[in-house]
Amino acid sequence: MLDARTLKVKRAGCIFARMAQRKIEANLEGKTALVTGATGGIGKEIARGLARLGATVVVGARNPAKAEATQIELAKEAKDPKAVRTMALDVASLASSRAFAAEFQTKHDGRHLRVNNAGAW
Repeated sequence: MLDARTLKVKRAGCIFARMAQRKIEANLEGKTALVTGATGGIGKEIARGLARLGATVVVGARNPAKAEATQIELAKEAKDPKAVRTMALDVASLASSRAFAAEFQTKHDGRHLRVNNAGAW
């Protein structure tokens, strides 16, 4: 990894280790975050972090069983367990995306954060 200040190559492991030790202090209470692809991997970790910071997290998921399991898991660590929600969304389907958008607008006043993590095949 290239250090922009010194223009020297540094080992990535050292930089990532320091980044992992930093604590993000933010208050996202009153903010609504939509995270796609949050039933596993980095999407789930992003949703977990947003929930810990107090955001209302909406997990857009294709698989209802995975969505429910994710909601239960994230709610355990959220500032407000009731603020973790799931909605059906298949990003590979335009009809599903439109239905999701319409339902989201009826259930939420707005969206402050969006993380497009889901892949469409």
